[in-house]
Amino acid sequence: MLYTTPQSGYNKGASAYLNRRSVSPGDLKYTLLDGTEADAELASVAIVRGPSASQSQVYSTFFAVGLGASDTVDVQSSNTDVDADFQTIGTMTSESASPAGTPYFTDSGSPLFYRVKKSGGAPVVTVQR
Repeated sequence: MLYTTPQSGYNKGASAYLNRRSVSPGDLKYTLLDGTEADAELASVAIVRGPSASQSQVYSTFFAVGLGASDTVDVQSSNTDVDADFQTIGTMTSESASPAGTPYFTDSGSPLFYRVKKSGGAPVVTVQR
């Protein structure tokens, strides 16, 4: 799913008609990009960082599979679901991965929203908490 793609349901304010998936600790990996997105540069749907039952810090880990040599995936976060407010907090490249082509990025912060933005290629990008 891509950022600004209308989804079923209703949210008020800046997220009107753009319902977000809440990803909580213990959930299965959630797919942000499935490798079929044709555009070279695009942003995924934003996800909401779901609550932790223990109230302890829970990390969010992003995985990218199928990155080419010059492809990148930026992990972005924001406390508002507004396109201009998302800031890059980490970048995944095939060169930074071991084994090559399977990078990951872990964030220990606590923003309300995350999304990924790809540049080139057709990676499969997932997130898990």
